[in-house]
Amino acid sequence: MFGSARNLSLLTTMVASCAYAGPLDRSIVHPEATWLVHVDMEAGMAGVLGTHLTERMAKDPHNPMSRMKRDFGLDPTHDVRGVTVFGLPGQIDDGIAIITTTSAADTMGERLAQTSCKGLTTTKRENCVVYTWELKGRTFRAAVYPGRRVQDRLVVLADSERVLDQGIKAVERDPKQPPAAPSPMPQAEPRPGSIIFATAADLNREGEPRPQASILQAAKTLVIDAGQMPGDTEVYGSATIVAADNEEAIKVQHMAQGVLALLATGAADRPEEQPVVADVVKGVKITTDGDRCIVESHHNATVVAAMLDLLAERRMRAHREAIEQYRKDHPGDDRRGPSRGTSPTPPANNTKPVSPTTPR
Repeated sequence: MFGSARNLSLLTTMVASCAYAGPLDRSIVHPEATWLVHVDMEAGMAGVLGTHLTERMAKDPHNPMSRMKRDFGLDPTHDVRGVTVFGLPGQIDDGIAIITTTSAADTMGERLAQTSCKGLTTTKRENCVVYTWELKGRTFRAAVYPGRRVQDRLVVLADSERVLDQGIKAVERDPKQPPAAPSPMPQAEPRPGSIIFATAADLNREGEPRPQASILQAAKTLVIDAGQMPGDTEVYGSATIVAADNEEAIKVQHMAQGVLALLATGAADRPEEQPVVADVVKGVKITTDGDRCIVESHHNATVVAAMLDLLAERRMRAHREAIEQYRKDHPGDDRRGPSRGTSPTPPANNTKPVSPTTPR
């Protein structure tokens, strides 16, 4: 489930719809973790942006909120308070997810029994209850623990026994006991009002898969923080990328500037998009300081909401164009075309195209 953990968009989208979350709790993060992503929607739901995102997802027929309730028996709008995902050395693509929930997790077994899962089993251990089930040909595991607060529960979610055990070890670690060695990750903390916080070390460590994003292929460490200050309508975003030296940091700066240029180019022939894109580009500052490239952004929440709508429309437009191209390339085929994110081009070996699916 959490393979290719550098792309955690699905998981973070699921939990980003929750109505309440809490600050980052490092006591549930393994001390040897080399990266983590934390979502805290208490701040987000208090502002315009969180409300906008929730309303938008509610209109989506493929709503990730509904998917999580259907597949895992937890309602993100009521049951999920936050999520922390982290990875260990040598297991860069095996993210360990720990979800903070309400006491609704106490009845997770009964809820799972009402979903489309198969082979549900329940195992009681000394400090937790472990559920195992199959869904769409994959095996999932969840261990439910008491939370750090009386009203909370911690759910370790995994798709393998090994990953589940690692998550359990992190949760069972005494939060008062200091780690044996300092964390390899940058010593950074989310700002007040943080919604999404991510940090990573050893991004290009020898023997590990390199980041897919070219902008990170010169990076050593990364810190990302985005949120909305309490009582303010401004949404902030920041990214600090540490490279090998100043020359590499300048390369990262140029690539980041190229991303903004590409965004503007995409609106060149669409006048309706240009005001929003101009506001976004104007609110971003990209600088270097020694071996660091620093990206800072400040925008009104309504501008960010408009930009998210624009990007969503671009994705849908690209999908429609892919379907149209597929139909041109395969006349007489009454199937709907490629699923979202797939290429309309037939396989290079001239074998029969894989049967397309409806958008997920």
